[in-house]
Amino acid sequence: MAGHVYFSEREGYKPPLVEDIGIRFWGGFVELVADLLDHELLVQQFPISCPDGRGQYACDKDRVGLRFKAEVGLNWPLQPMNIPNTPKAMDAVEFFGQYVSEPKTHVRHQFYGHNDLFDFDSVAGYKKYSARVNGLLRLCGHACMRR
Repeated sequence: MAGHVYFSEREGYKPPLVEDIGIRFWGGFVELVADLLDHELLVQQFPISCPDGRGQYACDKDRVGLRFKAEVGLNWPLQPMNIPNTPKAMDAVEFFGQYVSEPKTHVRHQFYGHNDLFDFDSVAGYKKYSARVNGLLRLCGHACMRR
């Protein structure tokens, strides 16, 4: 999403800057968070340990939700039609940015039928995350985030 430049952008169209988060951004962000959960990008901070005790293999979505509710104050799981005010939406963006981390090593665990995950890279994870969030912000006419 972030790397693609659409026709209107290539032709120089600049939408007016939109300050309030709306359904377009929030819906895209909810999908982005679902993708983080599905692709193990929150496992390092919220792991489910392999039953053999040698690693972690999945993200504990309940723990994510508890921490999210405590730190941001929004309900979990995120709902695309339940749009928070702009400051809370940006708090949500920052929340996931501080916990995202990319697993570098996937070891297939045949007995349990999953991959154990090791060697996480928070810099690489944040770089991919911020590129996606900034692409979404840009496409929705919002100012991009910095770090």
